[in-house]
Amino acid sequence: MSKYTHHPKRAKNCVFCNYWIGDAQMKFKNSVAGYEYEATTKGKCTRRNGASTGACYSCSNYEPSVDAKRLL
Repeated sequence: MSKYTHHPKRAKNCVFCNYWIGDAQMKFKNSVAGYEYEATTKGKCTRRNGASTGACYSCSNYEPSVDAKRLL
């Protein structure tokens, strides 16, 4: 299990996407670092017909979630 810390402005990963459904145990660190989350977590992408994707995956359908928009 590895924890990553990324900011939604710099990393457009599935964990920050409005279409991704999963529990990566996101925890807000601060406004500079962003969020800490479990990188190996798999979730479902509702935009890609429920395909299983990792929290760190990035695709062209990315749209920031409510939590990500708070830091943009």
